[in-house]
Amino acid sequence: MNALPPTQPTTKSGIDAGLAFHQPMLASPDPQAMLPSERIAATMGDRNLTPKQFGALGEQYAAAWLEEHGWTTLSRNWHTRYGELDIVMLNPEYTVVFVEVKSRRSMHYGYPQEAITPAKQHNLRKAACDWLLDRRNRVPHSAVRFDVVTIVLRVGRPLVHHIEKCLLNPPPQKKNSHVAKHIVKGVDMAIGSTLSVGLIGLKAFIVQVQAFISPGLPYFSIIGLPDASLSEARERVKSACQATGFGWPQTRVTVNMSPAAMPKRGSSHDLAIAASVLCAAGAIGHDCLEDTIVLGEVNLDGSVLPIHGLLPIMLHAEERGVRKMIVPHRNLDEASMVDGLDVVGVRHVGELIELMGGDATYTIPDTPVTDETTTDQSPTSHPNDCGDMNEVLGQEHAKWALQVAAAGGHNLIMTGPPGSGKTMLASRMPGIMCPLNEAEQLEVASIRSLCGILPQYGITDMPPFEAPHHTASTAALVGGGSGIAVPGAITRAHRGILFLDEAPEFSARALQTLREPLESGYVALSRSKGSTYYPASFQLIMAANPCPCGYYYGTGERCACREKDRIRYFSRLSGPILDRVDIQMAVPPVSRIAAQSEPIGESSAGIQARVIRARQVAKDRFRQYGWVCNAQASGKWLHANTSLKAMELVNRALSNHQLTLRGADRAMRLSWTLADLAGRVSPTEQDVHQGIEMRTRMT
Repeated sequence: MNALPPTQPTTKSGIDAGLAFHQPMLASPDPQAMLPSERIAATMGDRNLTPKQFGALGEQYAAAWLEEHGWTTLSRNWHTRYGELDIVMLNPEYTVVFVEVKSRRSMHYGYPQEAITPAKQHNLRKAACDWLLDRRNRVPHSAVRFDVVTIVLRVGRPLVHHIEKCLLNPPPQKKNSHVAKHIVKGVDMAIGSTLSVGLIGLKAFIVQVQAFISPGLPYFSIIGLPDASLSEARERVKSACQATGFGWPQTRVTVNMSPAAMPKRGSSHDLAIAASVLCAAGAIGHDCLEDTIVLGEVNLDGSVLPIHGLLPIMLHAEERGVRKMIVPHRNLDEASMVDGLDVVGVRHVGELIELMGGDATYTIPDTPVTDETTTDQSPTSHPNDCGDMNEVLGQEHAKWALQVAAAGGHNLIMTGPPGSGKTMLASRMPGIMCPLNEAEQLEVASIRSLCGILPQYGITDMPPFEAPHHTASTAALVGGGSGIAVPGAITRAHRGILFLDEAPEFSARALQTLREPLESGYVALSRSKGSTYYPASFQLIMAANPCPCGYYYGTGERCACREKDRIRYFSRLSGPILDRVDIQMAVPPVSRIAAQSEPIGESSAGIQARVIRARQVAKDRFRQYGWVCNAQASGKWLHANTSLKAMELVNRALSNHQLTLRGADRAMRLSWTLADLAGRVSPTEQDVHQGIEMRTRMT
C-alpha cells in the first residue's frame, strides 16, 4: 500500500481548474437526454428539501459530476469508527481520492470548506487509513490524496467548486500531554463563540455566548448572571446535542454569557449555548457563528421551540448592524415583519449543525398542537373585528362624546343602567380612532411579541383594546412578577384603549395605581433584580352603573339600594382618578327600537374621517412641540393661546370650586378639540362652556 502523501494545499488545478465555479446547463428539456448530474441538479432547487436531503443530493451530484469527467467511484458513504467517508474515487491518473462533499444553499455563513475543522481533518485521515487497510478496497493506485467538492445553490442551480489537496496539517500534539489526549479524542480546545440577545423589559442588549472545553472532570456550568430557567438549560442543551449524534465532551464545559453584569433570563438562549458548545468541540466551524445571533429554546429531543419577544430583538439587531440571525422555524412569520435581515429558521439542533456544514443524525418530531393554534379561535384574536358604531341603537350623545375623546386623546367615563350600551360603545372605540403609523405599529407589535400574543394579531394599524376583568390584581393591571417585572394590561393597551368595565368593582388599590401612568405615559416597576420601564400611553375608558343594583337613574323608583350603599359603591372611584378623566358622560336607557325603514346611525368610517381631520389639525398646530393631540398640550401653552373671554369662563368655574386647577386645563384641552372638530382656529366661549359641562356631568 502506498503511503499517504503530504497534505499541504497545492495550487495545481483540478479537473475544474481548481478555482472556478461551474454551473450545469440543461442542454435539453427531455429528461431522458439529460446527464445524471443534470437530473440531480434539477431537483436540488426544491425549497421543501430538508438540510439532510439537500446534503444527500449534493453527494449524489458530486459523484455523478466527477464520473462524467472520467473518474470511477470506489465507495460511497463508507462508515468507520472515526466517521464517514463521503466518496472514494479513482481518477484517470490512478490516484485514490477521498472526496469530502459540502453543500449549502447560500454563502451567507461562510465558505463550505470552512466546516472541515482540524478535528474533522484528523478523523478523515484515520478513516482513510481504515479504508486502505480493508482487503476489499485493495485497488491499484499510484497515490492518495484528499479533495473537497463544494456545492452552493445559486438561483436554484448548483455551483460546483473542486479543490485538490485541500486538507491542512493536523494540529500540533505534544507526546504524553493531557491536552493532546483530548485532541486525539476529537475535543478541540478552541473557544466557540456566538451571539444572543437579552431583554430587560423592552430594552434589548447583545449577549456574547462563549464556550470553553478544558481538561478536568465532566462538568457543565453556565456563568454570567443567569436566572433559574437559564441555569436549567444545562440539561436541555446536553440532551439536545446528544440527540443529533454528537458525543458530549467527557471533560469540563464552561459557557460564559457577557456582559456578566446584566441579568439573563428565559430559555431563548438555549440554542446559542448549544451552538457555542458545538463550535468549541469542533462539530461546526469555530468562527462561523461569531457575527450571527442565534435564538431559540431547545427540547430534550433536540427540537427547537419558539420564543417570545423576537420582534424587539430583531429591531435591536437591525439597529446594531447585525444582519445574520438563526431563529426557531415557528418564529419565521414574526421574523418576516422586519426587512433587511438574513434570517434562517431551524426546527432541530441537527439542522443548525448541517447548516454550518457539519454532520448530524436526527429525527424531527411531529409538531404538537400548541396554545398558539387554539387561541386563534378566541374573539380577541381578531382585533379588526371591533364592530361598527351604526350597530348601536340610539345613544347619539354618547357617540358624540366618544368622537371627541378619539379626536383629542381624552379619557372618558360612562355611567348608566345595565343594558344601555356602555360596553358596546366602548368596544367600538378603536374603529373610530386614528390608525397607528408605522412606528406605533412596531411599538405595539413589540409589546405583543414580548407577551407572546403577536401571532394572534400580527402587525395592524388598529389601536389595541384591553378590557381586564374587574377582579384583576394590581400586578395584572400595571405589571409585576418576581425578579424582573413583566408587562401588565396598561402596557398592552399602549397607543390604544384601556377599558375598565364595571369600574367601581375594581379594587381601590388597583385603580389608584393608574394615577401616575395617566400623567407620565409610562410605568416604572422595581423588583429585586432591577427596575423596568414599560410604555403606558393609553386612553382610559370606564363604564359604571349608578349604584350596586344599577337602576338609580331618573326618579330612582326601581333602585333597591340604600343611600350608604350607593355612596360606598361609587366612592371607589376616588377624586384624583375622576380628576384625570376629561369627559364624564351619562348614558340613559334606550326607550325605543327604530323600525327597519328608518335610517341607521352613522358608521364608524364616517366618524373616523372627522377624527382624522381634527387630529391632523392638532398635529400641525403642535408640530414644533412634538405633540400629536390636544390631550398632550401643556398648561402654559393653553393659558397663552386661549382667548381672554374663554379664560373668564374657566376662572369663574375655578372660583365656584366647579373645577380644580388640573380640571381647568383639561376643560381647555376639550374646548380646543371641540374647535378642531367644528373647523375653528381657536375655541369660542361656547366651546369652553361645553368643555366644562362635559367634565362636570358627575360632580
